[in-house]
Amino acid sequence: MIFTILGYILVILVVAFVLEPLFKKHRTLLQDRGKQAKEYLVQLGTSQDTLRDIELDMQTGKLDQDDYQQIVQESLQEQKAIREKIGKLAGMSYEKWQHKLLSEIGQEPQKQEKNICSQCGAPVSPDDRFCAQCGHKINF
Repeated sequence: MIFTILGYILVILVVAFVLEPLFKKHRTLLQDRGKQAKEYLVQLGTSQDTLRDIELDMQTGKLDQDDYQQIVQESLQEQKAIREKIGKLAGMSYEKWQHKLLSEIGQEPQKQEKNICSQCGAPVSPDDRFCAQCGHKINF
């Protein structure tokens, strides 16, 4: 009887030992995704800071209109690509992920009002500083 119980315990320990790396690998993958998402968020913030700096450079005359438009377009395309990468990691769109995250921490997600760019007519949100279509500065 005691040998049977010891046998079962030994079998359970062997199974746990064999399966442990599988669970550890899954946990590591989740941690890697979290690290990657953080890196993307830092890149997104840096790109948004660049837009603010470029706007100031334009206002102070350090940039001409053509260079300004080109840099804004490149920065907006970069931000779009980063948002898509975050969405891909999260398994949903960036906007849904952001909404879910804000809900989880108890903040009310901002309501998206439908507005359009005065230059090209593309839809823009109240949070946008520049039109994603043409790069025109948004003034609400």
